[in-house]
Amino acid sequence: MNLSKIDIIILKDLHTKNKNSFLKSASLQELIAYKSNILKPNSLYKRIIQLKKQGLLQEGAKDGKMKSYYITDLGIEVVNKF
Repeated sequence: MNLSKIDIIILKDLHTKNKNSFLKSASLQELIAYKSNILKPNSLYKRIIQLKKQGLLQEGAKDGKMKSYYITDLGIEVVNKF
């Protein structure tokens, strides 16, 4: 598993904000608000897709038309290592 510093920051944000279940998930807009000074929306979305492919994030309940994401148990294990 090859994670960048940004990946760890995204995972830690979701973990500390308790976004860890289908109903407790964060939309892309919420994640942008958390990290607007680090990543642009397109870059953040690309990172989310990669984390999802690795099983560290999953899609949660939709927030209107927007997809939302939460950290998986595997993602929590990875965050706890850092």
